[in-house]
Amino acid sequence: MTDRSPSPDKRARYRKIEVRMWSDEKFRELSPLPPCGQGLWLFLLTGPQTGPIPGLFRTGRAALADELNWTVEAFDEAFAEAFRLGLVKADWKAKVVWIPNAIKCNRPESANVIKSWRNEWDLIPECDLKREAFDHLKASLGAASEAYEKAFVETCRKPSPKPSVKPSSKASPFSSDNQEQEQLYSVAKATGVPPPDSSVGMTAQEAVWALGVPLLTAAGQAEKSARQLLGKWVKGYGAEAVQATIVRCAQQQAVEPVSWIIAALGVPSPRPQAPLVNGEWWVRAGFDGRWDAENVGCTEANAHLWRECRPTRAIQGVYVEPWPEGEHV
Repeated sequence: MTDRSPSPDKRARYRKIEVRMWSDEKFRELSPLPPCGQGLWLFLLTGPQTGPIPGLFRTGRAALADELNWTVEAFDEAFAEAFRLGLVKADWKAKVVWIPNAIKCNRPESANVIKSWRNEWDLIPECDLKREAFDHLKASLGAASEAYEKAFVETCRKPSPKPSVKPSSKASPFSSDNQEQEQLYSVAKATGVPPPDSSVGMTAQEAVWALGVPLLTAAGQAEKSARQLLGKWVKGYGAEAVQATIVRCAQQQAVEPVSWIIAALGVPSPRPQAPLVNGEWWVRAGFDGRWDAENVGCTEANAHLWRECRPTRAIQGVYVEPWPEGEHV
């Protein structure tokens, strides 16, 4: 039997990290990782939830967020970053997480190591993501050694085929099969977000970040401002409501997504006001109405720092990007 294992790349540099590091008392006394994509990526690769099978393990969103001492909302935002880049996939209903490229950095040292995966493999719930992982691992191990591939096929039982369902011309990556989720999949492609694999179950929270950020930035919002807006809406109205609103906004090609989404979320319209005059503070700041100004953090006290609906410098509690220094001052 031929071993096709490639010779080590002298340029590659690897370091081993002890999984117990995450539970070490001194390590846990250090400043915690702030919610971010890079921090989540390091944790997913090396955290205590990982098992003997490179990149494949069983856990849920809440458990991962709790381990990191993050809110679930902060975790979802960080996960969406890695998800959009194709670094990680998850089926949260089955509680399965899959990191496709983990096998490249954690190749088994022998066929006997692969044979030790049996019990762990059987504990992974059957789902589309497990079927995808099986095919990927089989191909990766086969490219390295026929003995590795043989050991994997004999040890890890191939998941049963997906039960037949009503035929559909388009596969949906979302956990729900309702019409709105199917529409969301179409919007994902329209906004330039790479359509994820059909095995991935995307939550409403993840959909908000994956679709809302590109939609708002395409409309002229700075990415930081877009994220702050979305976070504020999710906190106030819930992820599912914001997700559905983003879908309708994109489908109707709203000219001003920010104002459209605010209205569609059911925010009460401001009470009729007396005719505006040039002396009123929100007019001087560039807004048509008081409600428009206060909605983005412009108040009578700080209105003197605003020009054309944007502050001339950063203001605490305001999520609108300021004008670059020297402009509109």
